Amino acid sequence: MAGTLITEIEQVTSDWLTETLRANGHLSRGRAVAVEKKPGPRAISIITPLEVRYSDDAPSSAPSRLIIKIPRPDTDRDGDDEIRFYKLIADQAINLPVIRCYDAAYSSEMGRFHLLLEDLSETHLSQPPSQLPPLKVYCEQIVDALAKVHAYWWNAPRLGKEVGELPTEALVKEEMAWAAKTFPAFADFLGDRLSDTRRAIFRRVLESLRPKLSSRLTSGNHLTLVHGDPHIGNFLYPRDPVHDTVRILDWKSYHVNIGLDDLAHMMAVFWFPERRARLEQELLRQYHNRLLEYGVTGYDWEICKQDYRLSVIRRLLYPMWQWERGAPPDIWWHHLERLMLAFDDLKCDEILSTHYPIRDYFSK
Repeated sequence: MAGTLITEIEQVTSDWLTETLRANGHLSRGRAVAVEKKPGPRAISIITPLEVRYSDDAPSSAPSRLIIKIPRPDTDRDGDDEIRFYKLIADQAINLPVIRCYDAAYSSEMGRFHLLLEDLSETHLSQPPSQLPPLKVYCEQIVDALAKVHAYWWNAPRLGKEVGELPTEALVKEEMAWAAKTFPAFADFLGDRLSDTRRAIFRRVLESLRPKLSSRLTSGNHLTLVHGDPHIGNFLYPRDPVHDTVRILDWKSYHVNIGLDDLAHMMAVFWFPERRARLEQELLRQYHNRLLEYGVTGYDWEICKQDYRLSVIRRLLYPMWQWERGAPPDIWWHHLERLMLAFDDLKCDEILSTHYPIRDYFSK
């Protein structure tokens, strides 16, 4: 699943599209005779909609609306992980809530990639990343979509072999060592904006999270492939939510993890207490029910709730990571505030107690 690498939009021609679609089995006869490039949205990558016209003998299934995605010259151009994701599902006869990919190519030497994706702008709309959460109907569809992806990869034999890297004690140790090293500078930067109570919470997390997290992640069971960055801008929302559903975008951060990490990111990172109080438990229950409907076994409701709380604790490190990478304070400061409130509301300190075991639910 790789045509000639596109590094500039001008290289997208009718001949290139014909060869690429034919090589990937999407154009059995005929050819593309014209391609019109449309203005695309502002994004980290260059995203250009394409309208394609075919010869009369081309099949009606040939895609007439496509999107080509390539990196901008002045940004991080490492697209290897996203390319790998689309190649993972390219030959699978599955119905996952992702955008259809017609071609994916990557050059490690050049640090360049391209993705040729279906254009769903007629049936779906996008929402730019913001502090405004999705409507409830879309939240329900997001949870269903995540559950469907998670269930497909749940305990999959390919995890850690062909797909991603299994969590290990060494990786958890590395993550917590980074957090312990970074926190003093983060706390100094915040000064009295980080209260003594919240400093104590961070110290508690740094002292006690590692064994709990290691116990859970290295169990080798009830792990899946997670998206890693499920914010509002990484979904396409159906114009008709009754008859269609969301599609998940931007798979560059996928990895093997606890499935609830995606839900903690979606809700605890971005939602204030009032919205969580209304929707959080309902959506968690929906997620768990969907996992069971999609074939997951041996994962009861108590495990689900515990995994969510553990994931919320781990998410507390996320604003610190954003700060270290130079993200604007008006992004990570709000994340920090909401996560601290979620930590309190969910009584996450209980998870860190030496008397609270990460129960041995997870033996195979």
